Amino acid sequence: MCGVKFFYTSNPRFPLAPLAPLAGASASASASVSLPSTTSPLSQSEPPVQLHITLLDSSFNPPTLAHLALASHHAPPSLRPYQAHILALSAKNVDKPGADSRSVQLRLEMMTHLAKEMVRRAGLKSGSEAEPGWANVGVLLLEEPTFVGKSTLVKNALEDRIKEMTGNEFGPRVIETQVKLTFVVGKLA
Repeated sequence: MCGVKFFYTSNPRFPLAPLAPLAGASASASASVSLPSTTSPLSQSEPPVQLHITLLDSSFNPPTLAHLALASHHAPPSLRPYQAHILALSAKNVDKPGADSRSVQLRLEMMTHLAKEMVRRAGLKSGSEAEPGWANVGVLLLEEPTFVGKSTLVKNALEDRIKEMTGNEFGPRVIETQVKLTFVVGKLA
C-alpha cells in the first residue's frame, strides 16, 4: 500500500462530484464543481479547480452518531460549501497501538455504512440546508501516524486520482487541481 487506500467512494469520480445525481441524493446535494471541458485543450489562463474537502480521521471503534454529526457539518459562512467528505481510518497512530487486520476490515465496513447514511441524508436535505459535498463521500485507509503526513498523503492521492480520471479519447488531459483539506475535530464538552 502506498499509504492511502480508497476503500469506498459514493461515486466513481470521487472526489469530483458525480456527473448525475446519486441515487438517494437530491440534485442540489449533488451539485458539482465547475470543471473545464475534457475535450478542449487547457488554456494557459484557465484557473485551477479548487476542491474543499473535509477529513474526519478517527478510530471509528465503532462509528457513532457523533461521527456522523462531525462528518456532516456545514462549512463556515466565510467559505463555500465543501465539495466532498472523507472518513479516514489510520492503521497507524502516534498515540495508539495498531489494530489487527480483522478489526481494521470491520471498522472500514462500518465506516462504509456511515458514508452511505451520509449520502442518504443528503437526499433528504433541500435548499439552504443542503451542501453539495454531503452526497460525495469517501472512506480511506491510511498508513501514516501524523496529521502532517496524513494531510500530505491524502492531498497527493486525491490530486493523482483526479489526474487519472480527467483523460479522454484524445489523450491525457490534466486539470490543475488544488485540494484543500479541513481536518474535522470534535470538541470536549
